[in-house]
Amino acid sequence: MKKLLLFGVCSGIFLWGVAGALFTKEEFQFAQDMGILSEWLEFSTASQTRTKETVARREAPQILMNFASYLGISLPSSDDACSFSDIGTRSVSSAVAQQIKTACRMEIFKGTYGRFYPNAYFTNSEAITAVIRVLDGVQKESTAVHWSEPYYRLAKQRGLLQNSVLLGKFAPITRWNLLSLLLLTSEEYDATATSSTSKTPCPADIEALKQTARIVYTWAQLADALATLDKKCVTK
Repeated sequence: MKKLLLFGVCSGIFLWGVAGALFTKEEFQFAQDMGILSEWLEFSTASQTRTKETVARREAPQILMNFASYLGISLPSSDDACSFSDIGTRSVSSAVAQQIKTACRMEIFKGTYGRFYPNAYFTNSEAITAVIRVLDGVQKESTAVHWSEPYYRLAKQRGLLQNSVLLGKFAPITRWNLLSLLLLTSEEYDATATSSTSKTPCPADIEALKQTARIVYTWAQLADALATLDKKCVTK
């Protein structure tokens, strides 16, 4: 299912961040497979990663598109022009400009009043929003509280808010925290996919019995039968 985008960097290197943070081997391999490892290495400084550095908004589109590809999710592309007044040859490279436009058409990212702010930092709330848009699409954004609340709600349901740092909506997300979020999301996505395919669809006669048991659940025998059948198959 996962599309590996390897850069050929040796996975046995220990990666120390500028503040002493360490990528685990699992995180290292994940970054390598995601196709973002080479950008986060500084070979001139003993292969240290800038794990504590923040992520710029211009970096995020390609990372999230790589992430969708890694999960095997094919996102539809709209015919929206997705033009931003602050995206041009002087602000970012043509390659990055195209990445921003493509991610916008996939509805992973939006701008603000016609601007993208490519050099601004990528916030925790923007990271949570982008991840949920990859998994569940665009949500109706809140106007009563912070606009990202619907995305945080879904992230909480998926168990993606284990790192309390992510609750600081306006704070910039670090490379390490972004990678950890994506890794946790991939594990949750795999677990959900596995659990949904581990049971075979119920035959019509068994499904009928299951529905009957739900209606007359006070009948002890049928309730017991339902409990047994639910372990063997899943309703389509």
